[in-house]
Amino acid sequence: MKVDKSHVYGEMTMPTIIKLAEHMKKHKKKSFLDIGSGYGLITRGIDEYFREKGFPIKVTGIEKDLERFEICNKINFTKKIFKDKYKIIHGSIYNHMDLVEEADYIFSNSLLFPQTFPNKVVKFMKPGTIFVHNTARSTIDYKSEMILSSSWSLKNHFKVYVKR
Repeated sequence: MKVDKSHVYGEMTMPTIIKLAEHMKKHKKKSFLDIGSGYGLITRGIDEYFREKGFPIKVTGIEKDLERFEICNKINFTKKIFKDKYKIIHGSIYNHMDLVEEADYIFSNSLLFPQTFPNKVVKFMKPGTIFVHNTARSTIDYKSEMILSSSWSLKNHFKVYVKR
């Protein structure tokens, strides 16, 4: 699948999608939320990874930028089957904190989000939820780091936070 690169972030790569999916599987997570989905490649990739392996999980993305949201829908929902398996929602995560409350695993490629963003997300997470993000200057105490590849760099440092 070829998609134009986002003017803000670029796109995460297939090895990143697989690495995230394997991390979810290892920790037996049943739902995935991508905050700031861009063109929805991570969201769709996670859904396809688990569907191909026969593991039913709930996969959701949220994208605030209307143009990218509309492009995402055109790319990902060209075949009706995809629309029935997962959803991408348009809007701000701050208006959809119920998605954070439900998720077992949250991913966010969020360099332009404010420093306070991770703290707001963590506040709504249930115990045991894993939050993987790269918010600049984040102040939350994270458990470890994960190196993920993208269209702009093969070695991006993401923080891995686990809600206690």
